[in-house]
Amino acid sequence: METEYPVRLEEIINKYPESLRAFLTLTGYNHFAAFKNLTREKINEAEIYMRQITLDQMPSDTIKKAFGIFISCPERFQLVPGHIELILKGVDELKTLTEIPLSIANGSMSTGKGKAIKSYK
Repeated sequence: METEYPVRLEEIINKYPESLRAFLTLTGYNHFAAFKNLTREKINEAEIYMRQITLDQMPSDTIKKAFGIFISCPERFQLVPGHIELILKGVDELKTLTEIPLSIANGSMSTGKGKAIKSYK
Protein backbone atom coordinates (compact mmCIF):
# COMPACT_ATOMS: atom_id res chain seq x y z
CA MET A 1 0.00 0.00 0.00
CA GLU A 2 1.38 3.40 -0.98
CA THR A 3 1.80 5.98 1.76
CA GLU A 4 -0.23 9.11 1.19
CA TYR A 5 1.68 12.34 1.59
CA PRO A 6 0.15 15.83 1.71
CA VAL A 7 1.48 16.39 -1.78
CA ARG A 8 2.40 13.80 -4.34
CA LEU A 9 5.85 14.02 -5.86
CA GLU A 10 4.26 13.64 -9.28
CA GLU A 11 2.55 17.01 -8.84
CA ILE A 12 5.98 18.61 -8.72
CA ILE A 13 8.00 16.62 -11.25
CA ASN A 14 5.23 16.48 -13.84
CA LYS A 15 5.89 20.21 -14.33
CA TYR A 16 9.46 19.37 -15.41
CA PRO A 17 10.61 18.90 -19.00
CA GLU A 18 10.45 15.30 -20.19
CA SER A 19 14.26 15.04 -20.27
CA LEU A 20 14.51 16.01 -16.60
CA ARG A 21 11.82 13.50 -15.59
CA ALA A 22 13.74 10.79 -17.47
CA PHE A 23 16.96 11.83 -15.68
CA LEU A 24 15.23 11.48 -12.30
CA THR A 25 13.91 8.06 -13.28
CA LEU A 26 17.26 6.73 -14.50
CA THR A 27 19.05 7.94 -11.39
CA GLY A 28 16.40 6.68 -8.95
CA TYR A 29 15.32 10.09 -7.71
CA ASN A 30 11.77 9.77 -8.95
CA HIS A 31 10.65 8.50 -5.53
CA PHE A 32 9.52 10.68 -2.62
CA ALA A 33 12.15 9.65 -0.04
CA ALA A 34 15.06 10.03 -2.47
CA PHE A 35 13.85 13.24 -4.14
CA LYS A 36 13.20 15.13 -0.90
CA ASN A 37 16.86 14.69 0.10
CA LEU A 38 18.38 15.83 -3.19
CA THR A 39 21.15 18.40 -2.91
CA ARG A 40 23.44 20.02 -5.46
CA GLU A 41 26.13 17.49 -4.45
CA LYS A 42 23.80 14.54 -5.01
CA ILE A 43 22.79 15.96 -8.39
CA ASN A 44 26.49 16.13 -9.33
CA GLU A 45 26.87 12.47 -8.29
CA ALA A 46 23.83 11.57 -10.41
CA GLU A 47 25.40 13.34 -13.42
CA ILE A 48 28.56 11.24 -12.94
CA TYR A 49 26.40 8.12 -12.77
CA MET A 50 24.73 9.12 -16.03
CA ARG A 51 28.10 9.48 -17.74
CA GLN A 52 28.97 5.92 -16.67
CA ILE A 53 25.75 4.21 -17.77
CA THR A 54 26.13 1.56 -20.45
CA LEU A 55 23.62 2.82 -22.99
CA ASP A 56 22.80 -0.59 -24.46
CA GLN A 57 21.53 -1.76 -21.05
CA MET A 58 18.81 0.85 -20.79
CA PRO A 59 15.42 1.26 -22.52
CA SER A 60 16.12 3.33 -25.63
CA ASP A 61 13.23 5.80 -25.21
CA THR A 62 14.25 6.66 -21.67
CA ILE A 63 17.89 7.03 -22.69
CA LYS A 64 17.06 9.36 -25.57
CA LYS A 65 14.87 11.51 -23.35
CA ALA A 66 17.35 11.69 -20.46
CA PHE A 67 20.50 12.29 -22.49
CA GLY A 68 18.91 14.70 -24.93
CA ILE A 69 21.64 16.57 -26.79
CA PHE A 70 24.28 14.36 -25.14
CA ILE A 71 22.97 11.10 -26.67
CA SER A 72 25.89 10.93 -29.12
CA CYS A 73 28.46 11.75 -26.40
CA PRO A 74 27.11 10.45 -23.07
CA GLU A 75 30.51 10.81 -21.43
CA ARG A 76 29.96 14.59 -21.56
CA PHE A 77 26.46 14.50 -20.05
CA GLN A 78 25.48 17.25 -17.65
CA LEU A 79 22.25 18.92 -16.67
CA VAL A 80 21.75 22.44 -17.85
CA PRO A 81 21.93 24.93 -14.95
CA GLY A 82 18.24 25.78 -15.18
CA HIS A 83 17.26 22.13 -14.71
CA ILE A 84 19.41 21.94 -11.58
CA GLU A 85 17.56 24.97 -10.25
CA LEU A 86 14.20 23.36 -11.09
CA ILE A 87 15.16 20.28 -9.09
CA LEU A 88 16.35 22.28 -6.08
CA LYS A 89 13.20 24.46 -6.13
CA GLY A 90 11.10 21.29 -6.34
CA VAL A 91 12.90 19.82 -3.34
CA ASP A 92 12.22 23.01 -1.37
CA GLU A 93 8.57 22.98 -2.46
CA LEU A 94 8.16 19.34 -1.46
CA LYS A 95 9.71 19.96 1.95
CA THR A 96 7.50 23.00 2.55
CA LEU A 97 4.32 21.22 1.49
CA THR A 98 5.03 18.15 3.62
CA GLU A 99 5.86 19.90 6.89
CA ILE A 100 3.00 18.80 9.09
CA PRO A 101 2.63 20.01 12.67
CA LEU A 102 3.66 17.08 14.85
CA SER A 103 2.31 18.22 18.20
CA ILE A 104 -0.05 20.68 19.75
CA ALA A 105 0.94 21.68 23.23
CA ASN A 106 -0.22 24.41 25.58
CA GLY A 107 -2.30 26.11 22.93
CA SER A 108 0.46 26.37 20.32
CA MET A 109 1.38 24.16 17.41
CA SER A 110 4.91 22.92 17.00
CA THR A 111 6.65 21.45 13.98
CA GLY A 112 8.43 19.03 16.26
CA LYS A 113 11.61 21.04 15.76
CA GLY A 114 11.05 23.14 18.85
CA LYS A 115 9.55 26.07 16.95
CA ALA A 116 6.06 27.25 17.70
CA ILE A 117 4.04 28.04 14.60
CA LYS A 118 1.14 30.01 16.06
CA SER A 119 -0.20 30.59 19.50
CA TYR A 120 -3.91 30.04 20.07
CA LYS A 121 -4.08 31.73 23.50
